[in-house]
Amino acid sequence: MRIADTPSKRLGLVVMGCGLCAAAYGVSRFNPWTSVESCLFDIATARGCSATRWGVWTAAFGLLLLFLFDYTLKPFFRWIRHGKAARNR
Repeated sequence: MRIADTPSKRLGLVVMGCGLCAAAYGVSRFNPWTSVESCLFDIATARGCSATRWGVWTAAFGLLLLFLFDYTLKPFFRWIRHGKAARNR
């Protein structure tokens, strides 16, 4: 299996890289008194560490596009376009 053999997977690789860079930037500016969990999920605390939050979620979306596209989003888009699932052929 090649990792980036389709345009959507290449896009996922770029999105994941950008997300990891944003998360690394956010962690470098990180307040040591704030936990990573509160940065990702707590709305009040997340205002102070938005780069970390957006970076992690963007990297997760890029990971979804890169590795799970063939099993999740591709059949979903095929179902929307053709109106039937792959198993109903």
